[in-house]
Amino acid sequence: MSAIPEHRIDQSFELLGSQVDIVNAEQLRILLLSKYAVTEKDFFLCDTNTAELCYPILKGLIPELDNNSLIVIESGEDAKSLSTAHHIWSFLQEAGAEKDSRLISVGGGIATDIGGFAASTYKRGISFIHIPSTLIGMVDASIGGKNALNLGHVKNQVGTFALPEGVLIHPEFLKTLPWDEFHSGFAEIIKIALAFDIHFWEKIYQVRIVESERDDLMKMLSDRWLKKASLLKASVVEQDFKEENKRQCLNFGHTIGHALEALYLSKGLRLSHGLAVAAGMICETEMATHLNGLKIADAARIRYYIMENFPKVSFDEEEIETIIAFIRHDKKNYQGKIKMPLLEAPGKCKHGFTCREEILRLSLTAYNQLS
Repeated sequence: MSAIPEHRIDQSFELLGSQVDIVNAEQLRILLLSKYAVTEKDFFLCDTNTAELCYPILKGLIPELDNNSLIVIESGEDAKSLSTAHHIWSFLQEAGAEKDSRLISVGGGIATDIGGFAASTYKRGISFIHIPSTLIGMVDASIGGKNALNLGHVKNQVGTFALPEGVLIHPEFLKTLPWDEFHSGFAEIIKIALAFDIHFWEKIYQVRIVESERDDLMKMLSDRWLKKASLLKASVVEQDFKEENKRQCLNFGHTIGHALEALYLSKGLRLSHGLAVAAGMICETEMATHLNGLKIADAARIRYYIMENFPKVSFDEEEIETIIAFIRHDKKNYQGKIKMPLLEAPGKCKHGFTCREEILRLSLTAYNQLS
């Protein structure tokens, strides 16, 4: 099949040999058929939601897709498990997947995380492609080559570093999301702006993230924000692929955010990743005023914006010790010390701070008392 110069893609960039394209429906169809030349050797991975909502859209673009090559996993955080990986490996093996097969994951961060992990370990690694369907997936989870499973209720404890062959971002998939999932993704956009780009943060600060503004938010995402956020992440990953230095700042808000998610999981409850990260950013911003010289006025402005646009995460005062216990398992910790990145100023982050547990308690208590 011929190349596609007549379908030039303006929103495109490369990350360490992995191509990232933001595409419309026709561009998505042509890339899958031409550049990536999808064949019967390739397999698609969806969760139960994207199998129902997104895979039919792909089938409409490419009627030749074979349902027998579709692997379906459960949706939700519990799917990031060894048993799910085993299910994917077994499906590939029984279907005769070989070293030249590919796994194409269609879904949010959970699907691309588990898909990347399964592909990067099956037969010691086969190629894989991500087609993110959520906002978190488009600006964060699908980009950067981190693939992981949870261990019990603790997030991302087992994983690999392996880049996808390509990431195909189709903004129209965002229309399949309920508001709470769409809304959740903006926490990751705020995170990357606060950590790396003050000008981006100032633009975000002028925008209300409310359901009544969804059409305008979609337009901003398609026109500018998807590329801006994903390119910012890619530039950091390119400098520090194995997360030894600067890339750790992409975890701003995540140390406490992941612990809050783990707390909810331990109680059999669901807390969206975005809401957890929003709460984590408020807490870690408070910590930065004590440990990294962040101005109190800047911290107040960040806190105000996040509280205005995201609901508060609820937990009991006595659960703070459980949250800290989960933080002790964070993958950034070193030599028994809790390590995390903290803001020095909006748009400027430093990594590797040793955080004493009493400072964690103060920040969690202060957050819990917000109204």
